[in-house]
Amino acid sequence: MTKYDNREARYGRLLQRFLKSRRARLRSDVCSRRRMPSTSYATIVRRVLDVMARHSNEPLAIGELCCAAGVCERTLRNAFHRVHGVSPKQYLIRYRLKGAHEALLRARGERGAVTRVATDYGFLELGRFACAYRDMFGVRPSDTLRSEESPSNKR
Repeated sequence: MTKYDNREARYGRLLQRFLKSRRARLRSDVCSRRRMPSTSYATIVRRVLDVMARHSNEPLAIGELCCAAGVCERTLRNAFHRVHGVSPKQYLIRYRLKGAHEALLRARGERGAVTRVATDYGFLELGRFACAYRDMFGVRPSDTLRSEESPSNKR
C-alpha cells in the first residue's frame, strides 16, 4: 500500500463518519418535523421530562431527547432555557443529582452505597459525580450518607 492509498483510505473513513453523523441528524430533524408542526415550549419540556423520568439511570443523548420531543436541538435548548433557565443536559444532571441525594439519605450508611447510587443514577465517572454533588449540595456524597439527617438516624 502506498502513501497515497493510505491517505485516500483515511479520507474515505472520515467521509463515511461524517455522512453517518449527518444522516442521523437529518433523520432526527425530518422525523421531528413530521410529528409535531407547532408545539409550545412547555409541552416540549414536559415530553422530555417524561423521558428523563423513565430513563433516569441510562445515559441520554440530546439527539434522543430531541426525537422524544419531536423537535430539533435548537428548539429543545430554547424550550429548556425559556422554561427552566438551563440547558437540557444541565437539567438532566441536576435531576439525577437530586435523585442520588435522596437515595443516599435513604441508604442508611450502607457500605459502597455512594458508588452504587452514583452508577444507578447514570454517573459513571465517580470523581465528576462527587464534584457535581458537592457543588450542588455543599457536602460530599459520603458526608450525606453519614449525616444526622438521614432517615436511619432519626428516631
